[in-house]
Amino acid sequence: ILNMKICWEEMTSDPLLLRCHAACVTYNGRVYLHGGLASLKQSGQPLSSLVCWDPEANTVTKVETGGEAVTRSHHTANLSGDVMILTGGWDGKNRTSEVSAFNLKARKWLNLRHLEELSRPPFGLSGHSCTMIRSSLFCVLGREGGLKIQRRFGDIFLLHINIDTDNHVGTYYWKEAPVKTKSRSGHTALLAPSLRFGGDL
Repeated sequence: ILNMKICWEEMTSDPLLLRCHAACVTYNGRVYLHGGLASLKQSGQPLSSLVCWDPEANTVTKVETGGEAVTRSHHTANLSGDVMILTGGWDGKNRTSEVSAFNLKARKWLNLRHLEELSRPPFGLSGHSCTMIRSSLFCVLGREGGLKIQRRFGDIFLLHINIDTDNHVGTYYWKEAPVKTKSRSGHTALLAPSLRFGGDL
């Protein structure tokens, strides 16, 4: 067994990074951080900004996303090709199960349409996890709830998403999985091939 010592080292400090309950992805060697709260106040107004940290140059910049920026905290972010997919979270008024997508290469939000006739969406999501199974399929689990009450459901959902990057459009719908788990939030879920860790029961 190797005698390894692991310690944290501060790499950068910038006011743009001062946020909590944000979501991030890595793309082309850079870290993209979206949304979150500017303070620890859980019911505060979420941020809509997207910032980029370049570890090689050790610079932090704000990414221009246009007037269609999505306001979220307690959400998730996944990368599918050039597209960052945001799922659920707190929008400042409600916990939501809405899905948004931003093309990091084109620097443009996609117009996603929810196929409601095919969908059984979760109640508002917050502090959930979203694990990519493949580029068009994601597994979402975690505590659901509305504005005042977070229901202790153990439902697991499959998010089906189809993205057309050439035309900046896409569709998505939800299906409830035939299995359940214990309700939790603030956890992580990894596909390795099927492991779930931690969380607040």
